[in-house]
Formats: sequence, C-alpha cells, structure tokens
Amino acid sequence: MRPGRFAPLALAAVVSACGSDPVTADPDAGEPDSGLPDSGTPDSGAAGGGGRPAKCEDGPGYVDPSYPALEVGAVTAHVETIDGEPASDALVEVCGINVCTRPQYTDENGDVSVVVDTPTQKPAVKYGDAYRYGEVALLFDEGGTDFGTLYVPRLPEAGAPLLPGLPAKSGGVTVTLPEGGRFELDPFAPYDTDEGRAFRAGELPKKRWPAGLDQGAKLELIFTLAPLGARLCPPASIELPNSAGWDAGTEVELLLQGMDPGLDPGAQLFAPYGEWQPFATGIVSDDGDRIELSDGALPVVTNVGVRRR
Repeated sequence: MRPGRFAPLALAAVVSACGSDPVTADPDAGEPDSGLPDSGTPDSGAAGGGGRPAKCEDGPGYVDPSYPALEVGAVTAHVETIDGEPASDALVEVCGINVCTRPQYTDENGDVSVVVDTPTQKPAVKYGDAYRYGEVALLFDEGGTDFGTLYVPRLPEAGAPLLPGLPAKSGGVTVTLPEGGRFELDPFAPYDTDEGRAFRAGELPKKRWPAGLDQGAKLELIFTLAPLGARLCPPASIELPNSAGWDAGTEVELLLQGMDPGLDPGAQLFAPYGEWQPFATGIVSDDGDRIELSDGALPVVTNVGVRRR
C-alpha cells in the first residue's frame, strides 16, 4: 500500500492544492501543533505516568532566506534499492526553502519525473519515504536535471518502538531515549499508528551515494533513519554498526542531515537544509563491532553520517 505523505514538524502546511503545482507555507502561521498531548501517553511516544513532559531541546537554527531562486523545470530520476531492484512507488519531490512540490511516485520501473514551475531557493530532490525506504535529500543548482539512477535502502518492515529507557534496534542501529524521555512527531501517515512511528534504520553504502550527497563533509558512512523528523526529548543516545571495519578505539565524528526545508519557523533547527552538521563524537568499541557515543546525543531522527576524526 502506498504510504501517504507525512509532515515532519509543520510541513503539513505545504500539502495543499492538487496536481504537481508547488505550494508555499504561510509566513504568518503560528507555532506548529505537535499533535501530541502535554503529558505522556503510549500512543504519542511520550513517557507514561503524567507529570511534566520531557523537554525538547531547540538547536541553534540555520534558516537563511538569502539563497537565489532557481528555475528548476523538469527533474527526472530512476530510483533503485541498494540491491539494484527498481524502487517502485517511492515518494519523490523537489523542495527548497521557499516552496515544495506535491509528492510524486516512481512507477513500477522506478522512474519518475517532477515538474517545478515556481522559482526555488536551495532546491533538493528528496527521494524515498522514510518508511518503506530510507529518504535522502540531494541539493542541486542546475535546472532541468536528470539525476540518472539514485539508490535508497529498503527499511525493515517491522520497526522497534521508541520507549523511554529501552534500546530501539533496527538495521544495526540502536537509539535509546533517556528514562522519562519522549519523542514528538506530527501524526500524519505513514506515522499515524504505533507501528508507523516505530524506529527503522538502513545504511546507504558509499558506493551507492550520488555525487554531492555529503556536501563536502567528507563522510564515510551514512545511515537513513525513521520516523523522519521525530524530535527526541531530551536527545537520545545512538550506536551504529562499524560497517567500515575501523580499528577498536578509532575516534569519529557524527553528523546529521538537515531534512526540513524551512517552510515553517521551527525548521532547520539542527542543520542547514540538505547539508550535514556535527552533533556528537564517538569511538569504535573495544570489540570493533560498534560505534559508541563519547560526547553529545541525537536531537532528532534524521540521516546520520560518520567521518573519522
């Protein structure tokens, strides 16, 4: 079944109108409603037991409205899984910091075309749905772009619940909310059920990266995470598989990708849209199997990249 388009944070504001016409957010709109109660309930992903909810930390914010507008025109791509199979019915859209197209979907062969009629600031093609597939944002600066073949990992069908104090494990990645913690996410499809809001992860191997994906950050590993845009309150610990085979004790830096295009006042809190921002440091475990945090924590569920220090 095709998942409906969800709206991390306040991105529900962009899903209106019809067809492939781009839509813009209302700059006078107020603070978005998280869709969650003030005290914890199992359905919200919050900590149970009532009382004051765990605080969601705000990042420094990276909204920059000064980017020039680009005439994008038609964007085409062929999307495959990392195993080389067509990624059919995969969500694809073009979003900038001022406008976002209506979602399009790949056909049974993995092909898609998106037409953008409105000049777009800092455009990126976003492909995958952060539910069945990982979702990736790839910035570009030329109109009428054919991206050729783009790859996404297929995420596990069953996710792991994000529960306070308990490790959520998927695709070799472990995220653990602190005791008393919660996560905050607007309840839009496919994140409108407990199973939909469960944690999922998949690695995007470096040989499958499109040119320019890491925006000069010199990343060596990238993991795609879901439910995309979920705020972790307070920030959570994360462990990653040492799939690069680095020696025990190797020190690394972890970066997160800014996936929210900035169509509301709360977007781009932790990284510039489409770019990568450091959020923690880590070290390869003594047994060489895992990358563990040495400092920092994950504030939001999004794509995570790793580079050696």
